[in-house]
Amino acid sequence: MTNTSDSVQINGNQNLTLPERERRYQEIARPYYDQINTWIARKRTAGKSPALVSVHTMADRLSDGKIRNEGYAVLWDGQDKLSRSFMTALRENTDFLVGDNTPYALELGIDYTVPECALRHGIAAIMFEVRQDLTQDPDNFPRRIEELAIALEGTVRGN
Repeated sequence: MTNTSDSVQINGNQNLTLPERERRYQEIARPYYDQINTWIARKRTAGKSPALVSVHTMADRLSDGKIRNEGYAVLWDGQDKLSRSFMTALRENTDFLVGDNTPYALELGIDYTVPECALRHGIAAIMFEVRQDLTQDPDNFPRRIEELAIALEGTVRGN
């Protein structure tokens, strides 16, 4: 658990003792990761090759105050064919700039779900972010969902 994200203090993570940190992990993170790992195991047992999609939001401004130009960003290790295909498909289906590891890349040791639940176990994964201001207006939801659904569908069909 980190105390900051993009230089912004996370109030709930401040001044936690080790037992408090462990309790929060067991109550919040552990069930989440257990569900992902159970799902992956079920897919593999059924003879299927699962893929993990991890969705995040990102601030419209960086910690230095600079406005983020990207509406979406795909974070990946530069080798993954699935992420590359998704990024290409998303760029073809949106008017927003789609960042390629911008302003940061998928980082082992910083990011957890994709590296630990997918990459470490040879599972294909896509990690992307949506700029938070694009998620604020419910009238825009159908368009954002359509952009992402078309890109994901195109990615799955192409791989």
